[in-house]
Amino acid sequence: MTWADVQALRKSGRFQEAVDRGLQELADDPNDFKLRTQIDWAFYGLVKSHVSSIVSKLKGGQPAPNAVINQIHQALRRYARQPKRRPDNALSNILRELSKIAPHFPFFPGFVRWVGLDGLAAEDWQYNQLDGNRFPPIAIGIARGLAKWMKAFPEAAQQEIELALEWIDRVRPAAEGDDTLWMDWDRVYLLRRVHRHAEAAGVLGPVIKAKRNEFWVWAEAARLYSEEQPDLALACACRALECGSDPKFTVKVHRELAQMLADRGEFAQASSELASAITLRQEQGWGIDAELQDLINCSWYDPSAQGAERPSDFYAHHSQDALVLCFDSVDVKPATYLG
Repeated sequence: MTWADVQALRKSGRFQEAVDRGLQELADDPNDFKLRTQIDWAFYGLVKSHVSSIVSKLKGGQPAPNAVINQIHQALRRYARQPKRRPDNALSNILRELSKIAPHFPFFPGFVRWVGLDGLAAEDWQYNQLDGNRFPPIAIGIARGLAKWMKAFPEAAQQEIELALEWIDRVRPAAEGDDTLWMDWDRVYLLRRVHRHAEAAGVLGPVIKAKRNEFWVWAEAARLYSEEQPDLALACACRALECGSDPKFTVKVHRELAQMLADRGEFAQASSELASAITLRQEQGWGIDAELQDLINCSWYDPSAQGAERPSDFYAHHSQDALVLCFDSVDVKPATYLG
């Protein structure tokens, strides 16, 4: 079988066969450049096909099939056993496809680490124009894919978080427009995960200024400041709930705010927030998760407790303190009623 035969199999969509038969031939002549090139593109076609099926499942509200995840993993293991050729167009395209399913692919960081920052071509760091559309660099997709993976795997090891930060820091100068904002947003999350809170706060400031009416920036700010500035954290949580969002996001902030209030001894208000979280989960048909159940079991929780403010009034009374984060500095000056 020649390289042209492998190419014909690949172009007909018989990617697995192209890989299998191509590798058999390559074993006899490892230096056959044309054959190796066709095998690498067959690997890309195989990965792309599997990724497409996973994306289709995800769009339909179904989980990523474990069988397909394992097929991709096995294909990548075979690919990685070949002598390294980097940078390489087929490899770059494989990475682009994997980035689409990064949060659902447990082996994503491992493959990215194997490739390395030097494994990309110069054009993988550049924006591309095609048919009037502008596409971000493959490097940005990889960096953001790593950040999404960390969010999907909260028990990620320190070295995996550091890997994601390394990619974010390296790729950030290549970002333009909104991509810059989103990469900063990812960096805030990663820095918080490694307890670099002061650095995270510095990155978060411009994001808040740009997205001050968005729920998610205030929710993240509340988590970021929860340990060192609990009053500010509470204000940010209130501001987040004022902005509002999908129940699958707000329910977590209601729970987190309940815990903040309980820590302050404001049990009636904490019970009110916890009751809101319970109601939201029940309305969505989600049931009670373990974290929520732990709070329900606390002695302070009393859904009939008196003395709590109406939630909207409570948020309004406290959220204004969070707006200081929208400004570089706040000057306090004496004034009269005349201004």
